Amino acid sequence: MARKVRTTLLVAALVVGTGASAANAATHKPAKKHVLKPISMKFYMNGNAADGSCTEDPALSTKLDGGGSEGCGIIGGVPLEEVFYQAGSPDTTTYSTKKGDGMPLLVDVKRKITGQVGTESWTGVVGGAGTVTVELEVDAITTSGQSVVISTQTLTKTLSPNGGAVTNLPWSASIPGSLAGKTLLSLSVSTTIHGTYIDQGAKHYDGDSYVVVPGLK
Repeated sequence: MARKVRTTLLVAALVVGTGASAANAATHKPAKKHVLKPISMKFYMNGNAADGSCTEDPALSTKLDGGGSEGCGIIGGVPLEEVFYQAGSPDTTTYSTKKGDGMPLLVDVKRKITGQVGTESWTGVVGGAGTVTVELEVDAITTSGQSVVISTQTLTKTLSPNGGAVTNLPWSASIPGSLAGKTLLSLSVSTTIHGTYIDQGAKHYDGDSYVVVPGLK
């Protein structure tokens, strides 16, 4: 009789234990897997100089510089930049991101990186004449230290004396597959303005010069 009682108690204990385990399993549901969603980060090309000053501190930032600075060019808007370019001494401006301002960023290679470079007539009144050219290079460094040239392009646009003072040159590029699954630590955009023009060649900011980077979050 005693053996039968012990057996009954053992079975009861097993039933209770199994029930508790089931209750715990029901209470502690597995965490949901995070699904990456596409985002787009817009970085403005800022000069960060005082209004009327050409002493720039160029940068890429998610915030537009509100200092009133406009990019500078050759006085008189004559094509001396073309002379420098042909002589192998181009005047290149590089804009780079800073950590904590949109970076680091997990890049989405399935979408294109896009942007625009703005130039302006020296007088700021009319569109000038001739052709303005922008040499563009976009580079990235990943958190693992990998350096990648995303794109190099030559952008051109014909100017019109009857056109507006600002000339915007849009661009786009496919992101190299080598960046798949990689996180960008920094991004830089380098521009060289030159060409055979009159009354043109100044850099233009005010939100017209930017880059949009596709990412995942």
